[in-house]
Amino acid sequence: MHDYLKIENIEHYPKNVVTIYSKKGSKVFEMSGYDNIKNVFDGKSNAVQFGNLPSGTYYYLVERAEGLDIVKGFFLLTR
Repeated sequence: MHDYLKIENIEHYPKNVVTIYSKKGSKVFEMSGYDNIKNVFDGKSNAVQFGNLPSGTYYYLVERAEGLDIVKGFFLLTR
């Protein structure tokens, strides 16, 4: 549906950290200041292995701000 992972209302938490893991638990992406505009996840890893990630299920953690609950879930990446 999108060319990037859109996180609703993330703009209300500018000091956020978004981390994405593969289904095997390996970190494939991490970014501070995710904003759905310039700082986004577009299916490419910026962790240990760089480049396009294969289609599959991935898990995310969104640390919105210190003291707030962590938002977590999963999504399906398709190519």
